[in-house]
Amino acid sequence: MTDYAVDAAPDLDAERRWQEWRARGAASDRLTAKRMRVVSVLIGITLVAWAVFKIA
Repeated sequence: MTDYAVDAAPDLDAERRWQEWRARGAASDRLTAKRMRVVSVLIGITLVAWAVFKIA
């Protein structure tokens, strides 16, 4: 007879690796968001400065 309880038991090592992978992905997403905020602000400042000098 097949023991299905063994098949249903969670693979704790796989779960740990999955959680670590998710944590690395979240950290990477936060870093990317920070970089994009800086780039967006720099582009905005450049456009405003260009518009001010164009008008003046």
